[in-house]
Amino acid sequence: MVFVHFGLAFKMMQSFVILSLGVDGGSDIKRSLLVGIYKRIAKEPLQPNDDHTSKVIAVDNSVTGLHKPVFARFTYLFTCFV
Repeated sequence: MVFVHFGLAFKMMQSFVILSLGVDGGSDIKRSLLVGIYKRIAKEPLQPNDDHTSKVIAVDNSVTGLHKPVFARFTYLFTCFV
């Protein structure tokens, strides 16, 4: 758990609530629900699970040799939905 100064933590929570306004099809989610979500995430941050890409990269990193095959190539794709 990361300890943050109370004033900063309050400002971060306020920012989360303000940025989350109108995300429910233009309606506002209840403030108490948003505060609860923020507090749960602050207490235990979301962690992504391993996916197939992580496993391939782990195998790629474990293989050694002069003519090592490349199992994983890093590409960056930016997708924007409007």
